[in-house]
Amino acid sequence: MGEARSRFPPWQSTVSVVLKAILDEEVTEWVRRSLDAHGQIGVLAGSAISVWEPSCLPTATGLRDSIVKALFYKNRLLADLQAELEGQLLSSKDTRSLRLETVLEEIDLHVPNELPRFISVLDSGEPNSIHYTLADWLRSGRISVLYTTNQDRLIERALELRAAQYGRDFTVVTPETPETEKSDSPASIVKLHGTIDRTETIRTTFTQVGQGLPTKMTEALENDLRQYPFLVIGYSGQDVDIRPSFLRSTPRDVLWIDRKGSFSSSHFAIKLKEAHKNVIPHVADLSQFNLDLEKLRDGSGIGKNRAAAEASEAAVGIPAGKLALICSRVINRSAELPSKRKLQKQCLTRAAQTAEVKDSPNLGWRVPYYRAEEHLFRATFLVRDVAAFYFYCQSTRMASNAKHLFGRITGLFGAGLAVDMFGLGLLPTAYRASVRFCYLPALLAIQRAGSPPSQKTALERAILKELVLFHIARAYFRTGRRQKAVFWMGRLAEKGKSSFIRGHCHRFLGLYYASTGKFPDAENSINNAREQFLYLEREIAKADTLRNRAAVKLLERQLWGAWMSAGRAFVMYRRGNVRRGEIRAWVLLRFIAACERVPSLLSSGIAKRLVIGL
Repeated sequence: MGEARSRFPPWQSTVSVVLKAILDEEVTEWVRRSLDAHGQIGVLAGSAISVWEPSCLPTATGLRDSIVKALFYKNRLLADLQAELEGQLLSSKDTRSLRLETVLEEIDLHVPNELPRFISVLDSGEPNSIHYTLADWLRSGRISVLYTTNQDRLIERALELRAAQYGRDFTVVTPETPETEKSDSPASIVKLHGTIDRTETIRTTFTQVGQGLPTKMTEALENDLRQYPFLVIGYSGQDVDIRPSFLRSTPRDVLWIDRKGSFSSSHFAIKLKEAHKNVIPHVADLSQFNLDLEKLRDGSGIGKNRAAAEASEAAVGIPAGKLALICSRVINRSAELPSKRKLQKQCLTRAAQTAEVKDSPNLGWRVPYYRAEEHLFRATFLVRDVAAFYFYCQSTRMASNAKHLFGRITGLFGAGLAVDMFGLGLLPTAYRASVRFCYLPALLAIQRAGSPPSQKTALERAILKELVLFHIARAYFRTGRRQKAVFWMGRLAEKGKSSFIRGHCHRFLGLYYASTGKFPDAENSINNAREQFLYLEREIAKADTLRNRAAVKLLERQLWGAWMSAGRAFVMYRRGNVRRGEIRAWVLLRFIAACERVPSLLSSGIAKRLVIGL
C-alpha cells in the first residue's frame, strides 16, 4: 500500500482478462481512460456490492432489524411487550439514531463474547459477478490495491475460485495486521474494518470505528488516493475513520458510484465535489455491473431471513435478563416516541430483578448507572439532578464492592456530570466541586490501575481516561482557566480515540476561538465537531453543535446565521425531549432578538460570557 506497484505481476502471463463494459458507457470509459493514463486504478468497495444473488448478504438495516428482534422475540421477560417493542424499534420512521453500530455496541458491552455469533451471516453466501470482476482485475494487475469496509470473504473466495492462492497471489491486510506479517504479494485486499474469519480484527461498533485507522494504514490510503485514480463503488462514505483521508488529501481522480436517490446534498461525495477534491458522483444500477451478463437480482431479503435465524440462535444461549438489559439500552438510543420511556423503564426493571444481572460483577452496577443517565438526560432543574447523583453514587458503591474497576471509574465520572449540572452548567463552584471530588479521583484510579488484560480493555480504559480529561478541561473552561482548557482540548481533539470526545472538544475550541475573535478558526472547529457527530448519528450532540454555532455567529454579529442555528437546535432539542437544551436554545433565541433591538448589548463582557455559557 502507498508504494508504486508493478503494472504486470509475475504471474500475469497465466491470466487473460479482457476489460468488459461495466454499468454504463461513462463508467467503462472512465476505467479505460484511467488505465491508459496510469496503468492501474484503486478501488474502494462497500457493502452494497454483496447484497446481490448469489451473495445474498443483508443490508445494514436488515441486519440491524434481525438482531434487534432477536433480543426480545423469544424473551420470556418481555413476552407481553413484543408488540410495543416492535413499534418502538422496528416500525418507527425515524430510525436515524438506531444504526447497526449502536445495537452491536450494546451487545459488545454487555455480552462481549457473543458478538461474532450475531453477525455470523457475514460468513455466508457465494461471490457474485461484481466480486468476480474485481478479482479478475486484481489478478490482471489492473487494480493497484482494493480497499473495502466489507467483513465478508466474498472477494477472497472469488480469487480462490479463479485459482489465486492466498499469500502467493494476494494478501489480506486488516488494522490489526502487524507490519512483520504483511506479505509482498502483488495484490492486496485491505479490509479497513477487519474480516469475519478473524473475529479479533472486526470493527463493528462506534467505539471500534471511532478510534480511527492505524497511522500506517491512513497514510497508505491517502498516498494511494493521490497516486491512483479511484473507483468507489457501493460505499456510503459515512465512516468517521475513512472520511478524514479524503478530506486531508487531494485525490488524483475519484469516480464515486452509488444508486439512484443516494446523492442528496448531504452525501459525502457531493461535499467532496463542492470542496474541489476531484470527485465525480455518478448514479448507476449496481445490478447491471457487468453489462455482458444477466441483470443481478437483489438477495438482501434472503440475507435478512438468514441473519434473523442466526441472530435468534445466538440469542437463545443468552439469559433473558441480559437480553432485557441490552434491549433497554437499545430503546434508550432509539427515536423519541410516546412509549419510549415506559418501555425503557420496564425492560430495565425486569432485567434488574434477575440473578444473571443482579449477581454479575459486570452488570449489577450498570442498572443504577443507567437510571442515573436517564434522570440526568430528562432533567430540567435540580430534582432530577439530585436523583441522578444518588444513582451514580449507588453505582460507584456497587462497582467498588464487586471490585469492578471500570464500573467504579464510570460511576465517579457520572457523579461528576451530575455535580456539574447542580450549577445548571453555568456556575463555576459546581465545576470545581466535580473536579475535586469526582473527576480527579476517577483519573487517579485509572492511573493506578494495572496493565489491561486485553487490547479491548486497553481501548475502553483509554477512552474513559480521555472522557474524564475532557470534563476536567471543560471545568477549566467554565472557571476561567481557558489556556489550560485549550491545551487539553486541543490534544484530545487531535489524538483522541473516540469520535464523541473529539467532537465535543472541537465544540469548545470553537467557542474559545470565537471569544478571542478568531472567527475562521471557530467556524473550522464547529465544522470539525459536526463531522464527528455526523457518523455517530447523535441528534443531541448535533443540536449542541448547532447551539454553539449560533453563539459563534452571534459573537461575529451575524444575527441571521445565529437565528437559523439556534432555531434548528431548539427544534432538535424539542424533538429529542431534552428540556434543558430546549431552555438554553430558547434563551439564546431571546438574546439574539434583544441584540437585534439593542446592538450594543454584545459590547458588554457579561453578555459575551453569557453567550459562551449558553
